[in-house]
Amino acid sequence: MSGSYWQNIPRRPRYAVNDAGPIEVHIERLDREPRAIVGQLADFSRQGAQVYVRTPMMKEENIILHLENNSTGVNLNRRALVRWIRQVDEDTWAFGCQFAEDVPFELLGELFLNRVLTTDEI
Repeated sequence: MSGSYWQNIPRRPRYAVNDAGPIEVHIERLDREPRAIVGQLADFSRQGAQVYVRTPMMKEENIILHLENNSTGVNLNRRALVRWIRQVDEDTWAFGCQFAEDVPFELLGELFLNRVLTTDEI
């Protein structure tokens, strides 16, 4: 099978973001302007994330996803590749990105313990 087939397979399990544990999402664009974008985390897995933004992204765009929560001390930076994008409404886009390396189980556990993510699979 070709590589493009596997790029469109959903990554499981994905976990919902906990509303009680807000997390700041900053996207650093490596190849395009504007360089810095603020987003909202929609879901997260060991292999990638879905993020809402107000600036359209480009498929196959290289980014660094910065996740921060000052109250819990969570600070996660992951290099990623934008795999898909869709317009949600007039000024909001959702994009899915695949991390260059899987998030270690220990780090995923910290996101659960700090209530950034719920244990609800979506």
